[in-house]
Amino acid sequence: MLLATGILLALDRQRNGKPCRAIGEKTPENVFLFPRLKRLFPAARFIGIVRDPRDILASAWHIFQKAAPGDDEAAAKARFVREACPQLDAGMRAMLALRTRYGEDCRIVT
Repeated sequence: MLLATGILLALDRQRNGKPCRAIGEKTPENVFLFPRLKRLFPAARFIGIVRDPRDILASAWHIFQKAAPGDDEAAAKARFVREACPQLDAGMRAMLALRTRYGEDCRIVT
């Protein structure tokens, strides 16, 4: 109950007092937490957004990773892509599993 209350308070802050019909949270890692969120909020729905992996990797490179001074940037990017691909695969597989498990409460869009 305490966890659910904390989550609802955090989401309520996002709306800044404006009326709304739905509240969402877009952290990609939530794909792995949705079963727990669904237990806390039985009416919750999951909307998975599938982006072009090249866009995801380019965005993630600029946000989380950069070549260190003196590094070979092409090699650093290749290493980053190699390390990130298994995570992208796990996220997509988790989305597909949610669709199977939760049916109409789970949508996947591109």
